[in-house]
Amino acid sequence: MKKRFAIALIAIASALSLTACESSEVVENVKEETVTGAMFERHNIDECYSILVDKDTGVCYLEYNGIREYGIVVLLNTDGTPKIWEE
Repeated sequence: MKKRFAIALIAIASALSLTACESSEVVENVKEETVTGAMFERHNIDECYSILVDKDTGVCYLEYNGIREYGIVVLLNTDGTPKIWEE
């Protein structure tokens, strides 16, 4: 399951890397660097993208933090339900 999730993250990051960002490199490996915050755990993908995991619900969000833009969106399963982080 982790391998599928990592592949999905790489595919999402690759597709979204076509937007304006400091570098246009395709993400090869998802970094497992975790930073703990008040509500979320942050799993950095690269300089612009992170996966945020809600500590209470386990719901995953994709965060974009560019030079001039910021965005966050919930990650969904194929059936439209929110993606839950499974370790």
